[in-house]
Amino acid sequence: MKNLPDRVEDVVIAWSGITEPFSTQTPLATLWSKTGQAHTTPFQPQAVTKLISMLQDEFQHSKPDARDLSGVLPTDFKPPGAIDTVSSLVLAVMFAPTFAMSHALALGLAHPAGRAHFVNAVADEVVNRLAPANRPATKKTAIRKHTTTAKKRTAGKRGRSV
Repeated sequence: MKNLPDRVEDVVIAWSGITEPFSTQTPLATLWSKTGQAHTTPFQPQAVTKLISMLQDEFQHSKPDARDLSGVLPTDFKPPGAIDTVSSLVLAVMFAPTFAMSHALALGLAHPAGRAHFVNAVADEVVNRLAPANRPATKKTAIRKHTTTAKKRTAGKRGRSV
């Protein structure tokens, strides 16, 4: 399985159609200008929109290293944005938010051990919150319990019990 940077580079290669080696410091606009599509499809916003769509497909929630790229917009790319090179695109994808664990669980995509840990943690919390000892039946009971505890503390300081 390829790592995240290699997968981003593969998407860039598929998007641009470039077959010759290139540096990750190469501006994306330069790569696009070398394609056969550059004369009919401008880099901003059409080519960038296509690149974003391809990245979203590659890093969708059902694949490894899934990322939520729904917030990536054509304006994030230079000009006027900060994503300029293949390297800066890799960083943008790498630091994009991952899908929430609960979202993954709802879709049944979490690793079994992670799913078991999460489910057990939620079950423990539910049991703790529903336990009668942790939940006074009425406000009056809570006040009485607090008063009794305070009396025990005071009596303990004096050396006698209640």
